[in-house]
Amino acid sequence: MAKTNLNKKVDDFFKKYENTPITEEIFTSSGFDIREVNEYGNLLHAVVNYDYNANRIIEFIDILLKKGIDVNYRGKSTGLTFIHLALYGYTDASGQDHSYHENFLIKLISKARNYGLDVNIKDKDGDDLPTCAVASEIYTGSVIKIIDALGPNYKLPDNFLETYQKYLKEAKRDHNEKWQRRLEKELDAVTDYVNKSHLNLDELNKTIKEKQELLVRETNDLNYDKLTNSYEVIHNLMEEMKKLLNCRLVFEVDNSELEKYLSDIIVLIENLLSNQLDTLDHNPRQDTLEIVKNIAICFNLANLINRVEEIIKSYNAYLDTLREDAKDTKTLNECHSMQNQIRESEIFDELNAILESNIGNINSAIGEAKESFSEVKRLGKVASTFIEIDDINEKQDYNDSTIEELKNIVSSNQDTIKCYQSALKDKVTNLYQQLYQSLKPLIDNDLLDQEDIVNIFTSTST
Repeated sequence: MAKTNLNKKVDDFFKKYENTPITEEIFTSSGFDIREVNEYGNLLHAVVNYDYNANRIIEFIDILLKKGIDVNYRGKSTGLTFIHLALYGYTDASGQDHSYHENFLIKLISKARNYGLDVNIKDKDGDDLPTCAVASEIYTGSVIKIIDALGPNYKLPDNFLETYQKYLKEAKRDHNEKWQRRLEKELDAVTDYVNKSHLNLDELNKTIKEKQELLVRETNDLNYDKLTNSYEVIHNLMEEMKKLLNCRLVFEVDNSELEKYLSDIIVLIENLLSNQLDTLDHNPRQDTLEIVKNIAICFNLANLINRVEEIIKSYNAYLDTLREDAKDTKTLNECHSMQNQIRESEIFDELNAILESNIGNINSAIGEAKESFSEVKRLGKVASTFIEIDDINEKQDYNDSTIEELKNIVSSNQDTIKCYQSALKDKVTNLYQQLYQSLKPLIDNDLLDQEDIVNIFTSTST
């Protein structure tokens, strides 16, 4: 679509108020007129055609809707409503086309329905909104979700499945792999949806009854353990029933009883999960918490999702504390004590590996301390013949010693050995001096010379 004056006006507006909330006052002061149109559409068309922030688009559209803009207006040259146009995507500044997220499109449909959207409206080629979603090479979301968003008054075209298959063949022929993959992915679901939409009331009721019987079988005497194995089956059956009930609304049948039945199942599941979380509050397990979270997500139980995420967050913090405590163990006794404390922990192997590594390092330091102590004892025993030796403490308890303390013991023992060596050296030096003094008269009377004395000392040292 060319960038017309209307589009440029919207462009300028979004650039000017890029970081400002879009209010009705700002909108009005900008000179917009909801009656203004061009050959491609109105302001709704203009705002979904280019790369604007999705939340700000919604703000802008909310104002347009409140002011009474025509949600069913079709561009004169294209016959497209603004939702048709949005399904064909938007263009960025470089001219590249992109798809809006399906949640954004569903929100547009929901808002437009509140302001009189004709859910069966068609473009000039006769394509309604779901058909447009099929035909759009840009759209990346689900076609069935678009159909569901249109509500019970939407009437699926009789040739919808044939049209779907026609576009799938076109995607294959044009080697458009992204478009082809999307259509192939949803083909079975669309086929099933179309088949169900063609059921008459008797067939619908029969199918609903069959689904309900399966659901009763799955939920009979339902407990937590059974739920963990069957929750996906239960969820799929409930979703199928909801779609069938939605189809039955065309016949203006009261679904309240069956809707309450489905609601009661949700309440039952919510209670089972809540009770399980009460237990996990006191005795959390990662695998169980993840299962509860998955089930809560599956059934869209927001309160339980928040609760289980809080428990998971708290439990992960506790596990991180255990990991830090394991890393911080300093002595053998601390390591062995923690090993006993964590035997029931689900991360025992991980923590034990940390502790065993610490134990290995501490034992290595203990070995060095014992070896140095043995050397002190050995040298002390020899040295005691010549010098006075302090009593050696034979009862060394290394199990409460840190590696740093053990290193200090080794250093102290080395200092003790050096003291022995120094004292022995002094003692021997003194003995040699005494010997020399006793030999000095011989030297002085030429009975021994200096060389003889050196030879005597040398021979005794060997």
